[in-house]
Amino acid sequence: MLGVALGGCYTGQSGPREQTKQAKSAAMHDLSVGFRDVVAGFGEASVAKLYIKGRESVDELADDELLQLLAHCQCLFRFWEEAYCLYLSGNLGGNEPTISIHDVH
Repeated sequence: MLGVALGGCYTGQSGPREQTKQAKSAAMHDLSVGFRDVVAGFGEASVAKLYIKGRESVDELADDELLQLLAHCQCLFRFWEEAYCLYLSGNLGGNEPTISIHDVH
């Protein structure tokens, strides 16, 4: 009887753990899909040319080109921001980033 009660307690506790793992996996999947979408934008010829032109000289960009470049870069920034917030909240699924802001040169 005691074994059945303890087994029921264990089963009841493992459910939330499994849900947490599933939620973390879902968060990682959403991040990877978002990252692919953002990076795919830079693979388009017009965006790639715009990025290269902006990297060489931002001052050479027309107003509409600058706005387009900022919009694409903003998407990338928002991706990293979301990943960082998920990391801080402990909601990344086992593949947490190991790069510190101090490691970036």
